[in-house]
Amino acid sequence: MGPLANQNIKDRYFGKNDPVALKILDRHEKHLANMAPLTAPEDTTITTLWIGGLTEDIGEPEVRAAFFPFGEMSSVRVITDKKCCFVTFLARDSAEKAAAKLYNSLNINGKALRMSWGKRQTGSAIPAILPPGIKSASVAPAAAPQLYPSQNPANMAARFTPVD
Repeated sequence: MGPLANQNIKDRYFGKNDPVALKILDRHEKHLANMAPLTAPEDTTITTLWIGGLTEDIGEPEVRAAFFPFGEMSSVRVITDKKCCFVTFLARDSAEKAAAKLYNSLNINGKALRMSWGKRQTGSAIPAILPPGIKSASVAPAAAPQLYPSQNPANMAARFTPVD
């Protein structure tokens, strides 16, 4: 029955004339060919890539080394609780090159990682895009939060009152 009828155990063991392996590899190549590429967001101010699936042995130095060839980075923030990181490039074209090259093939320390574009930060104190004619934003400092007596740092130490 088909190519499997001519297969013997030695060929399967040594990886020669293996129709099962060829079928699996063919299916994988078709899957990769049908995958949609990572499309860049319309907002050209976004230069951040999200990387997911980090393990304990993948830190900032390993991430920087993986993205170094694509351009200068302004920051790499690793969030160990969420097992992800954010890589922010100085230039949009550097981020686009990294996304095009590493999407579905990013591998650090033998671990396959996921990649996506970062989202625009909303609700920040300084707007990402300023109105025309304004070169910088001045932001008033935030008022100090109201503390309960139990939260006041001055009340944290034990008090000693001498007795006469």
